[in-house]
Amino acid sequence: MKRRILTCQLPKHTGQDVRLAGWVHRIRDLGGVCFLILRDRGGLAQVVLEADSDWPDLGCESVVRIDGTVRTEERARGGCEVRAKRLELLAAAETPPLEVFRPLTASGHRLDTILNNRAVSLRMPEVLDIFRVQAEILRTFRAYLRSQGFTEIVTPKLVLGGAEGGSAVFEVSYFGRVAYLAQSPQFYKQIMVGSGLERVFEVGHAYRAEKSETAWHLTEFASLDFEMGFIESEQDVMRMHTGLIAAIFAAVRENCGQILKQRQIELPEVQDIPQVSFVDAKQILAGEFGKVEGLHGDLDRESERMIGQWARRQLGSDLVY
Repeated sequence: MKRRILTCQLPKHTGQDVRLAGWVHRIRDLGGVCFLILRDRGGLAQVVLEADSDWPDLGCESVVRIDGTVRTEERARGGCEVRAKRLELLAAAETPPLEVFRPLTASGHRLDTILNNRAVSLRMPEVLDIFRVQAEILRTFRAYLRSQGFTEIVTPKLVLGGAEGGSAVFEVSYFGRVAYLAQSPQFYKQIMVGSGLERVFEVGHAYRAEKSETAWHLTEFASLDFEMGFIESEQDVMRMHTGLIAAIFAAVRENCGQILKQRQIELPEVQDIPQVSFVDAKQILAGEFGKVEGLHGDLDRESERMIGQWARRQLGSDLVY
């Protein structure tokens, strides 16, 4: 049985016969020849279908298996293409409600159209890239903390009360009693530090009943938490955090570099993150921005953005404590 390869592996098989399988991303019929863009988990590849062959009727998002020969073609994606010898239609698709091959920003689709057809819009490469970067962040978060002697824990998400005070909790019925969805694993982390593990972390969901349409708060989100004992001051935690951020940025640059390039995203090199005290931050806001209102408690989001702008301008850093 011929073994399937991925589209990203084609450059290693130039001149060889290969088998591909995936989704029809796009078709361009030029009369004498038809170009099919195939999509799989490795990316996209161009497949050439000669017009004099008896190919099945194909539509975008149909699933196919293709046998063919890899040849060099500088104008094609990855510098090579596949000249098809055999094409098998595994599953025909109806005309999709969205054109998956068009960039999301240029598609003209409304947000409600994208979300109401999520099973299809998820197939857009730029949407899938979000999940690829997210997976790299999670992998590195776990790997780095394990390398620093942390143990991963799994904490309850149905709890008796809120962990951070306030009323921003979701109430659920639990066999005739009242329970809540966990806001944070904070109490459990502290218990596990005191148990003797000393250093623990969790990747888990958190739930907060905060009505917000901003990017800052979500009713459900993946929370990345660590807790460590035997520290001298907050500086120990900040040094650990700095190393963690540096490791995540480096891993995303290395393993998701093409995604960053396509999106024109630059991640800074992280060594030392500059620090500004809370008192100094308030003075900067008053002196640099003339902002004195709303500074009696925590900094609001506008103030945080201003401090970020100041740090970039005065300290040459995209990050600041």
